[in-house]
Amino acid sequence: MVVPEQILSSYHFTAERFITFLQSKQNTVNIDLVSQDPRNIKIKSNNNESMLRNAPFYFNLSNQSYYLKTQKESLMILPEILYHYLLLYNLSMICRYETDWWCELLQTFSTDDYPLINQFLTSTEQKIPFLIHRLLTL
Repeated sequence: MVVPEQILSSYHFTAERFITFLQSKQNTVNIDLVSQDPRNIKIKSNNNESMLRNAPFYFNLSNQSYYLKTQKESLMILPEILYHYLLLYNLSMICRYETDWWCELLQTFSTDDYPLINQFLTSTEQKIPFLIHRLLTL
């Protein structure tokens, strides 16, 4: 796997610290530094699929590729499926207890909230079955 040096710089990690960070997130996977040049580092793992299934890697369903966030602070602490669950739970509470706001949102589309909520629900509808399948077939 090739990781751009820009990501390491934004994390304030050296290549060795990044590998240590990945190994702390991955319980059973050995990760080694293969090579390092000014723009990229190359790492290898004894089980790439297992490594990519866990934090801090995200999977993009639209182009079937894995990616890393560019800021260290935005790395997930919980599994991705829990973030979807928490947002869905919050939306259900809004729908149930803030019915005036919810009805106005659905009828008038007067704020920028509707497109965000709609996009989240669309992506979650596709991603949750994938994440559950991946979780069950570890």
